[in-house]
Amino acid sequence: MTPARAALLLLFVTTVAIPPSRATGDLKIGKWKLRTEPPAHGTREYEDRGDGVTVSTRQGVNARGQEYFSSYAAKVDGKEYPRQVRGSNAINTIAFTRVDADTVAFTLRENGRVTATGTTSVSRDGKVLTVTTRSVDSSGQGNTEIYDRTP
Repeated sequence: MTPARAALLLLFVTTVAIPPSRATGDLKIGKWKLRTEPPAHGTREYEDRGDGVTVSTRQGVNARGQEYFSSYAAKVDGKEYPRQVRGSNAINTIAFTRVDADTVAFTLRENGRVTATGTTSVSRDGKVLTVTTRSVDSSGQGNTEIYDRTP
């Protein structure tokens, strides 16, 4: 096999067999659609801004017909980063730590008080995103959202 042909084959294998987000090291980079029943709907989008910074935007409508929106720019380094939550006057933050190659743990705070913890993980094939959140109040309520990657 000629060097040019080998390079072309490597380029093909890299672009077809490895999801773009796997090549950058973060499988969650991209657009995701929430699995839910109408009228509820939602999306998440993760953008790689370089130097380990990811920008996240989450928006949609819940089962009660209420719109939601949140956004942040953060690194997976255990530090708190500001989180914008539409309709909230609280000072919201989020902090991430790495669990494994496909999972990060997060802590949500409002006005300095931890309100929830959870994990975000991506399937090994890069097609399914699972976000599990658990309240730290006495109810300890949990919520799991499952998203499918969109083109």
